[in-house]
Amino acid sequence: MSMRIESVLSLIVVLMVLGVVHNVELVEVDASPSGIINIPQSQPVSSGEFPFIVGFSKKGGNVVECGGIILDEWHILTTARCFKESTEKLEARVGWSDLECCATIEIASYISHEDYDSYNSANNLALVKTATRIPVSNSTGSGEISPAPLPNQAYSKPMINFPPEKLTIAGWGRDRCDYKPNGPLKKATLIYAKDMVVCDLLFSREFSATNGVCVGSLIDTPRSEVNGGPLLKTYDNGERAVIGLVSDYYPLCNSFSLSHHVLIYPYLNWIAETKSMFPRQPE
Repeated sequence: MSMRIESVLSLIVVLMVLGVVHNVELVEVDASPSGIINIPQSQPVSSGEFPFIVGFSKKGGNVVECGGIILDEWHILTTARCFKESTEKLEARVGWSDLECCATIEIASYISHEDYDSYNSANNLALVKTATRIPVSNSTGSGEISPAPLPNQAYSKPMINFPPEKLTIAGWGRDRCDYKPNGPLKKATLIYAKDMVVCDLLFSREFSATNGVCVGSLIDTPRSEVNGGPLLKTYDNGERAVIGLVSDYYPLCNSFSLSHHVLIYPYLNWIAETKSMFPRQPE
Protein backbone atom coordinates (compact mmCIF):
# COMPACT_ATOMS: atom_id res chain seq x y z
CA MET A 1 0.00 0.00 0.00
CA SER A 2 2.71 2.49 1.04
CA MET A 3 4.77 1.77 -2.08
CA ARG A 4 1.73 2.48 -4.26
CA ILE A 5 1.07 5.76 -2.46
CA GLU A 6 4.72 6.79 -2.77
CA SER A 7 4.62 5.98 -6.48
CA VAL A 8 1.55 8.16 -6.97
CA LEU A 9 3.11 11.01 -5.00
CA SER A 10 6.26 10.71 -7.09
CA LEU A 11 4.14 10.90 -10.23
CA ILE A 12 2.42 14.05 -8.94
CA VAL A 13 5.77 15.70 -8.25
CA VAL A 14 6.94 14.87 -11.77
CA LEU A 15 3.72 16.23 -13.25
CA MET A 16 4.13 19.44 -11.25
CA VAL A 17 7.69 19.85 -12.52
CA LEU A 18 6.50 19.32 -16.09
CA GLY A 19 3.70 21.81 -15.61
CA VAL A 20 0.92 19.29 -16.05
CA VAL A 21 -0.29 19.82 -12.50
CA HIS A 22 0.04 23.25 -10.92
CA ASN A 23 -0.02 24.14 -7.24
CA VAL A 24 -2.69 26.83 -7.42
CA GLU A 25 -4.85 27.73 -4.42
CA LEU A 26 -4.59 24.26 -2.90
CA VAL A 27 -6.93 23.63 0.01
CA GLU A 28 -7.10 21.04 2.77
CA VAL A 29 -10.07 18.71 2.49
CA ASP A 30 -11.67 16.71 5.28
CA ALA A 31 -14.59 14.31 5.45
CA SER A 32 -16.73 12.81 8.15
CA PRO A 33 -16.81 9.05 8.71
CA SER A 34 -19.97 9.13 6.61
CA GLY A 35 -18.14 10.87 3.79
CA ILE A 36 -19.73 14.33 3.72
CA ILE A 37 -16.72 16.34 2.65
CA ASN A 38 -15.65 19.38 4.64
CA ILE A 39 -12.58 21.59 4.88
CA PRO A 40 -11.13 23.00 8.14
CA GLN A 41 -9.73 26.04 6.29
CA SER A 42 -12.87 26.40 4.18
CA GLN A 43 -15.02 29.39 3.40
CA PRO A 44 -18.28 30.01 5.22
CA VAL A 45 -21.46 29.39 3.25
CA SER A 46 -23.64 32.41 2.56
CA SER A 47 -27.30 32.29 3.55
CA GLY A 48 -29.23 30.31 0.94
CA GLU A 49 -26.12 29.46 -1.09
CA PHE A 50 -26.81 25.71 -1.25
CA PRO A 51 -30.62 25.43 -0.96
CA PHE A 52 -30.60 22.14 -2.89
CA ILE A 53 -28.28 20.07 -0.69
CA VAL A 54 -29.67 17.01 1.11
CA GLY A 55 -28.30 15.02 4.04
CA PHE A 56 -29.44 11.45 4.63
CA SER A 57 -29.45 10.34 8.27
CA LYS A 58 -30.63 7.30 10.15
CA LYS A 59 -34.02 7.96 11.71
CA GLY A 60 -33.55 9.61 15.07
CA GLY A 61 -29.81 9.97 14.49
CA ASN A 62 -27.65 13.06 14.35
CA VAL A 63 -24.98 11.87 11.91
CA VAL A 64 -25.19 12.46 8.17
CA GLU A 65 -24.79 9.11 6.41
CA CYS A 66 -24.81 10.38 2.83
CA GLY A 67 -25.53 13.39 0.65
CA GLY A 68 -27.66 14.26 -2.36
CA ILE A 69 -29.36 17.07 -4.26
CA ILE A 70 -33.01 18.06 -4.67
CA LEU A 71 -34.41 17.67 -8.19
CA ASP A 72 -38.00 18.72 -7.51
CA GLU A 73 -40.75 18.41 -4.89
CA TRP A 74 -40.65 14.60 -4.90
CA HIS A 75 -37.21 13.48 -6.09
CA ILE A 76 -33.63 13.50 -4.79
CA LEU A 77 -30.54 12.45 -6.73
CA THR A 78 -27.80 10.60 -4.86
CA THR A 79 -25.36 7.75 -5.47
CA ALA A 80 -26.23 4.07 -5.57
CA ARG A 81 -23.62 3.35 -2.90
CA CYS A 82 -25.56 5.52 -0.47
CA PHE A 83 -28.45 3.07 -0.32
CA LYS A 84 -27.07 -0.16 1.09
CA GLU A 85 -29.73 -0.22 3.81
CA SER A 86 -33.52 -0.29 3.71
CA THR A 87 -35.12 3.09 3.11
CA GLU A 88 -37.12 2.49 6.29
CA LYS A 89 -33.96 3.24 8.29
CA LEU A 90 -33.16 6.54 6.57
CA GLU A 91 -34.68 9.99 6.27
CA ALA A 92 -33.76 13.01 4.17
CA ARG A 93 -33.00 16.39 5.71
CA VAL A 94 -33.35 19.53 3.62
CA GLY A 95 -33.00 23.27 4.24
CA TRP A 96 -29.50 22.76 5.58
CA SER A 97 -27.06 24.77 7.55
CA ASP A 98 -26.75 22.39 10.48
CA LEU A 99 -28.56 19.40 11.96
CA GLU A 100 -30.79 21.62 14.09
CA CYS A 101 -32.45 23.72 11.40
CA CYS A 102 -33.59 21.42 8.66
CA ALA A 103 -36.86 19.82 7.61
CA THR A 104 -37.16 16.03 7.77
CA ILE A 105 -38.56 14.26 4.70
CA GLU A 106 -39.67 10.62 4.70
CA ILE A 107 -38.36 8.36 1.94
CA ALA A 108 -40.81 6.22 -0.05
CA SER A 109 -38.49 4.27 -2.35
CA TYR A 110 -35.46 4.51 -4.60
CA ILE A 111 -34.17 3.14 -7.91
CA SER A 112 -30.46 2.58 -8.53
CA HIS A 113 -29.01 2.71 -12.04
CA GLU A 114 -29.47 -0.70 -13.65
CA ASP A 115 -25.82 -0.81 -14.78
CA TYR A 116 -24.24 0.33 -11.53
CA ASP A 117 -20.87 -1.32 -10.92
CA SER A 118 -19.61 -1.06 -7.35
CA TYR A 119 -16.06 -1.99 -8.37
CA ASN A 120 -15.30 0.91 -10.70
CA SER A 121 -18.15 3.23 -9.60
CA ALA A 122 -19.63 3.18 -13.10
CA ASN A 123 -23.21 4.52 -13.26
CA ASN A 124 -23.12 5.22 -9.53
CA LEU A 125 -26.47 7.01 -9.29
CA ALA A 126 -29.76 6.44 -7.53
CA LEU A 127 -33.03 8.35 -7.70
CA VAL A 128 -34.99 8.71 -4.46
CA LYS A 129 -38.77 9.23 -4.30
CA THR A 130 -39.94 10.94 -1.14
CA ALA A 131 -43.08 9.97 0.79
CA THR A 132 -43.83 13.60 1.64
CA ARG A 133 -43.53 16.69 -0.50
CA ILE A 134 -40.28 18.65 -0.29
CA PRO A 135 -41.25 22.29 0.51
CA VAL A 136 -39.37 23.92 -2.38
CA SER A 137 -39.60 27.66 -3.02
CA ASN A 138 -38.12 30.24 -5.37
CA SER A 139 -36.96 32.55 -2.61
CA THR A 140 -33.50 32.59 -1.04
CA GLY A 141 -32.26 32.82 2.50
CA SER A 142 -31.48 30.68 5.51
CA GLY A 143 -33.47 27.46 5.49
CA GLU A 144 -34.93 28.03 2.01
CA ILE A 145 -35.20 24.99 -0.26
CA SER A 146 -35.00 24.83 -4.07
CA PRO A 147 -34.04 22.34 -6.81
CA ALA A 148 -30.40 22.00 -7.82
CA PRO A 149 -29.25 23.70 -11.04
CA LEU A 150 -28.35 20.86 -13.40
CA PRO A 151 -25.85 21.15 -16.26
CA ASN A 152 -27.18 21.93 -19.74
CA GLN A 153 -24.01 20.89 -21.51
CA ALA A 154 -21.47 18.10 -21.31
CA TYR A 155 -18.49 18.72 -19.08
CA SER A 156 -15.38 19.14 -21.23
CA LYS A 157 -12.31 17.46 -19.76
CA PRO A 158 -9.01 18.37 -21.49
CA MET A 159 -6.37 15.67 -21.32
CA ILE A 160 -3.93 17.85 -19.38
CA ASN A 161 -4.12 20.55 -16.73
CA PHE A 162 -3.56 23.95 -18.41
CA PRO A 163 -4.46 25.53 -16.03
CA PRO A 164 -5.96 23.38 -13.27
CA GLU A 165 -9.67 23.93 -12.95
CA LYS A 166 -11.30 25.07 -9.73
CA LEU A 167 -14.51 23.37 -8.69
CA THR A 168 -16.56 23.74 -5.52
CA ILE A 169 -17.66 21.16 -2.97
CA ALA A 170 -20.01 21.69 -0.03
CA GLY A 171 -20.48 19.65 3.12
CA TRP A 172 -20.38 19.37 6.90
CA GLY A 173 -17.51 17.03 7.58
CA ARG A 174 -15.23 16.46 10.53
CA ASP A 175 -12.05 17.96 11.91
CA ARG A 176 -8.89 16.21 10.80
CA CYS A 177 -8.41 12.49 11.42
CA ASP A 178 -10.03 12.29 14.84
CA TYR A 179 -13.41 12.92 13.17
CA LYS A 180 -14.75 15.39 15.70
CA PRO A 181 -17.93 17.04 14.33
CA ASN A 182 -17.16 20.22 12.48
CA GLY A 183 -20.63 21.75 12.62
CA PRO A 184 -22.14 24.05 10.01
CA LEU A 185 -22.22 23.67 6.25
CA LYS A 186 -19.07 24.93 4.51
CA LYS A 187 -17.61 25.05 1.02
CA ALA A 188 -14.19 24.89 -0.62
CA THR A 189 -12.48 25.06 -3.99
CA LEU A 190 -10.73 21.94 -5.27
CA ILE A 191 -8.29 21.17 -8.04
CA TYR A 192 -9.36 18.80 -10.79
CA ALA A 193 -6.87 16.32 -12.26
CA LYS A 194 -7.83 16.56 -15.93
CA ASP A 195 -7.66 12.86 -16.70
CA MET A 196 -8.23 9.70 -14.67
CA VAL A 197 -4.64 8.45 -14.52
CA VAL A 198 -3.97 9.57 -10.93
CA CYS A 199 -7.30 8.28 -9.61
CA ASP A 200 -6.79 5.00 -11.44
CA LEU A 201 -3.33 4.57 -9.93
CA LEU A 202 -4.32 5.48 -6.40
CA PHE A 203 -7.46 3.34 -6.36
CA SER A 204 -5.78 0.51 -8.32
CA ARG A 205 -8.79 0.23 -10.59
CA GLU A 206 -9.98 1.89 -13.75
CA PHE A 207 -12.78 4.43 -13.54
CA SER A 208 -15.02 5.47 -16.40
CA ALA A 209 -13.35 8.49 -17.98
CA THR A 210 -16.54 9.26 -19.91
CA ASN A 211 -18.94 9.76 -17.04
CA GLY A 212 -16.60 10.61 -14.17
CA VAL A 213 -14.17 13.23 -12.95
CA CYS A 214 -11.22 13.00 -10.56
CA VAL A 215 -10.76 15.87 -8.08
CA GLY A 216 -8.58 16.47 -5.07
CA SER A 217 -5.70 18.30 -3.45
CA LEU A 218 -1.99 17.69 -3.15
CA ILE A 219 -1.90 18.26 0.59
CA ASP A 220 -3.52 16.86 3.74
CA THR A 221 -6.91 15.48 2.68
CA PRO A 222 -8.29 12.82 5.02
CA ARG A 223 -11.45 11.14 3.76
CA SER A 224 -13.41 8.16 4.92
CA GLU A 225 -16.51 7.12 3.01
CA VAL A 226 -18.35 7.62 -0.26
CA ASN A 227 -21.32 9.94 -0.44
CA GLY A 228 -23.57 11.80 -2.84
CA GLY A 229 -22.39 15.31 -1.98
CA PRO A 230 -22.51 17.92 -4.78
CA LEU A 231 -19.66 19.05 -7.01
CA LEU A 232 -20.35 22.48 -8.54
CA LYS A 233 -18.89 24.33 -11.50
CA THR A 234 -19.24 28.09 -11.97
CA TYR A 235 -19.27 29.13 -15.63
CA ASP A 236 -17.76 32.29 -17.11
CA ASN A 237 -21.16 34.01 -17.12
CA GLY A 238 -21.52 33.50 -13.37
CA GLU A 239 -24.10 30.73 -13.62
CA ARG A 240 -23.38 27.53 -11.75
CA ALA A 241 -24.49 23.91 -12.00
CA VAL A 242 -24.13 20.75 -9.98
CA ILE A 243 -22.05 18.77 -12.46
CA GLY A 244 -21.42 15.71 -10.31
CA LEU A 245 -21.81 13.80 -7.06
CA VAL A 246 -19.08 12.30 -4.87
CA SER A 247 -18.84 8.69 -6.01
CA ASP A 248 -15.72 7.25 -4.37
CA TYR A 249 -12.79 8.39 -2.26
CA TYR A 250 -9.33 7.39 -1.12
CA PRO A 251 -9.03 7.73 2.69
CA LEU A 252 -5.66 9.09 3.71
CA CYS A 253 -4.53 11.36 6.52
CA ASN A 254 -1.58 13.73 6.17
CA SER A 255 -1.07 12.74 2.57
CA PHE A 256 -2.25 13.16 -1.01
CA SER A 257 -5.90 12.24 -1.61
CA LEU A 258 -8.44 12.24 -4.40
CA SER A 259 -12.13 11.57 -4.86
CA HIS A 260 -14.00 10.32 -7.90
CA HIS A 261 -17.26 12.02 -8.90
CA VAL A 262 -19.96 10.71 -11.19
CA LEU A 263 -20.97 13.34 -13.77
CA ILE A 264 -24.66 14.18 -14.04
CA TYR A 265 -25.08 15.41 -17.63
CA PRO A 266 -24.73 11.97 -19.30
CA TYR A 267 -27.59 10.72 -17.10
CA LEU A 268 -30.20 13.45 -17.64
CA ASN A 269 -32.30 11.13 -19.82
CA TRP A 270 -31.97 8.32 -17.28
CA ILE A 271 -33.17 10.67 -14.54
CA ALA A 272 -36.23 11.70 -16.56
CA GLU A 273 -37.09 8.12 -17.51
CA THR A 274 -36.60 6.82 -13.97
CA LYS A 275 -38.90 9.47 -12.51
CA SER A 276 -41.71 8.03 -14.62
CA MET A 277 -41.16 4.57 -13.11
CA PHE A 278 -42.33 5.63 -9.65
CA PRO A 279 -46.05 5.55 -8.81
CA ARG A 280 -47.72 8.82 -9.81
CA GLN A 281 -48.14 11.22 -6.94
CA PRO A 282 -51.74 12.39 -6.32
CA GLU A 283 -52.39 16.04 -7.13
